Amino acid sequence: MTQKDSNSKEMELVKIFLALDERGQESALIILKSLEFAQSVMCGTEKGFSEKREVSK
Repeated sequence: MTQKDSNSKEMELVKIFLALDERGQESALIILKSLEFAQSVMCGTEKGFSEKREVSK
């Protein structure tokens, strides 16, 4: 994806976010924070799993 495409998609998401009412924005932020947390847990799990495999070898 080019920088222009990335900027275009980001601007589109910002427009959509701003079109939401206060409750919708709050819900969207909660979902994004939940996804960020889930991703950090999954990355941590994968890292821990690979370290355990190396130790057991």
